[in-house]
Amino acid sequence: MVGPEHDVVRDYYTKKIPPQRFTIEFATQERPLGTADALLAVREFVGGSEFVALNSDTYYPIEAYRALLELGGPGLVAFARDALSGEGNIPAERVQQFALLRINAADELEGIVEKPDAATWAAADPAGWVSMNIWRFAPSIFRACAALKPSVRGELELPEAVHLAITAFGERLRVVKMRAGVLDLSSRADIPAVSVRLRGIEVNL
Repeated sequence: MVGPEHDVVRDYYTKKIPPQRFTIEFATQERPLGTADALLAVREFVGGSEFVALNSDTYYPIEAYRALLELGGPGLVAFARDALSGEGNIPAERVQQFALLRINAADELEGIVEKPDAATWAAADPAGWVSMNIWRFAPSIFRACAALKPSVRGELELPEAVHLAITAFGERLRVVKMRAGVLDLSSRADIPAVSVRLRGIEVNL
């Protein structure tokens, strides 16, 4: 999913390095109304199939993709807070910006706190789990996205759609807990360090 102004991305993957092993189709989010609205932009493409949704500016370990493939139904990968800062490139203070997860004894998602404030973060378990936005969804998630009201930030946010799906529509999402780092590319300042970490990895599309 890209915005209508992102011709550079389209040109790169259709003209400069067109994939040989798969095809790429682009869905367009016409206005930047939030991550749940972005998900709605792919509704027609998904049809009746389950699908994976993730951040394009995050480099996830291959084990995360494998875990979702083997999950057998909707769910997400939860990352240990300390591993994100210890094994990835994410400083501990930036980890505090990610969504906190509430997980029950059956490893199912009970709740999610997007952008927790300082008091919520301080009260959270230091050995707890956070979302890095790598999900496996059933098409039923679109019902929650469509029913969502804008957040206090004026956006339709995916974590709130997930919370609504669980609490109002009875969705069940299984959680795969993972102690692994990810490489975050949220800003240009992240590029040099990530480039060093990925040096020598062959890209074969």
